[in-house]
Parts: sequence; structure tokens; C-alpha cells
Amino acid sequence: MDRDTQKALNLTVTRRSTLSNILINALSFIFAYKYIDMGMEPLVYEPIFGVLQFIIEVLFVQMYFKGPDSKLIEVPYDQWLVRSKSFLNRNIIFKAFVVNIISQVVSINLNDYIIGVLRDMFHPLWKYTGLVTKLISGVAVGVLFVNMLKYRWAYIDVTESNLNAIILAWFSIVIMLHLLRAVIKKTCKHEPDKPPKRE
Repeated sequence: MDRDTQKALNLTVTRRSTLSNILINALSFIFAYKYIDMGMEPLVYEPIFGVLQFIIEVLFVQMYFKGPDSKLIEVPYDQWLVRSKSFLNRNIIFKAFVVNIISQVVSINLNDYIIGVLRDMFHPLWKYTGLVTKLISGVAVGVLFVNMLKYRWAYIDVTESNLNAIILAWFSIVIMLHLLRAVIKKTCKHEPDKPPKRE
């Protein structure tokens, strides 16, 4: 990764991205807490928060954008019109979508693992344990590695073919493993218990 992309994730961006990540996950938590009894699926409202997060991060978090000469330029936070051009950039939108899917899949699996551990330790679980662990896993995944993907790859429209290939391959592997895990989980859930063997 060249020096331009190395500076894209500085201390200011890191702080703002962490606050943005906590804010979006907290809003998602509040919404899910309010409507969980209605049986609303996360698939219904999660994309809304994904779009909201994209808007907030482009307008108030990302500091560097690609200029006309393909070099990164610093755009002040009060220049909303310049920043809003990213909403029309298909490459940035596609890469933001890829990063969002990766973060959602990793967060879901981390959340399931944490709940599995808690279920072995405590029984019965609190009604809203899943929501709390979802909030924790969402913030943790965002802070640990998703921020780097967003602000050093997606939002600055990096054209490095090697980096693009690595992340897209990672995206494919994550999706494949998640689907495989879902199939195995569903198969094991519906598999009838075998009768005990007679001696």
C-alpha cells in the first residue's frame, strides 16, 4: 500500500470513525430493542442503518479523497458539496457495500459465538442478551479492522489491483464460509435424533 493510503487513516479519522461506529450500532440496538417483540427481521432495518452509516462516514469522518490527478487531497469537513460527490461514485459505493457485508457477516458469527459461550455458562439467558452481544460485537468488529478497510480502501477509491483482488477474495471466502455454516447449522437442527442402540 502506497504512502497516500497510509495517511488516510490518521488519528482524527480513527476517533471520528470509532464514534460513528458506536453511534450507528447504538441506534440499531435501540431500534431492535423497541421492535424485537414484533418479530421484525434484522434484514428489514439493517440496510437502512448501513446507508445511514455510509452517509455519516463520507460527510463527517473521511478526511482524504482522490483528486483530479489521482492523488489524495484533504477535504475540510465543512465542504459538504465536495464530499457528497462520493455518493455518485460507483466504485466507492460498491466497495462500501463489500466492506459492510464483510463486517455484518463477521459480526453475526462473532455474536453467535459469544451467545453460545454465554449459554453454556448461564441458563436461562436474559431476554435481551442477543441485542447486547450484537452491540458489543458490532462495535468490536468495526474498531478492530473494518475501519481500516473503509478509510484506506473503500472511500478513497484505491486502484491497486493486488489490494482489490485480496479484499474481494476475502469477501468471497467470508460469504462462502458463512453460507456453509448456515447450511450445517440448519441441517443439524432438523436432523432427527437417532434411536439409542440396543445392546
